Amino acid sequence: MDTSIILKYAHLIDKNNTFSDEDIVSMAELCSVYFKNSWMDKEKYNLALTYLVLHELTVPSLLEQTGGSTDYLVSGVTSKKEGDLQISYGSSIKKSQEQEYYSKTPYGLKFLELTAHPMPMFFVSGYTGD
Repeated sequence: MDTSIILKYAHLIDKNNTFSDEDIVSMAELCSVYFKNSWMDKEKYNLALTYLVLHELTVPSLLEQTGGSTDYLVSGVTSKKEGDLQISYGSSIKKSQEQEYYSKTPYGLKFLELTAHPMPMFFVSGYTGD
């Protein structure tokens, strides 16, 4: 794991620099133990890991804002608004119960998007030959 790339991505993604470098690196080390993905190239893996790290660092503040209610973590983020700009996520990602946790933050949603395994394409033809 290249922590310099993780820190670079983290500072590009989290423009407010909400988390310290030490927090990011220690969470990245922890998350990298559990997050393994053999089909991703190294750069995409590092980016997905960065989103996972930022998601995990954001969850405690969400719990604090809701008085520790884990029920709040079950319903997902549907939109994000900054100034006059609003982004609606809609139902572009079909969520299983395992994915609900990650759909709580914009970072988690991006993690899900990056880690969605590419589906192989199958074509069915009725052609039987001449």
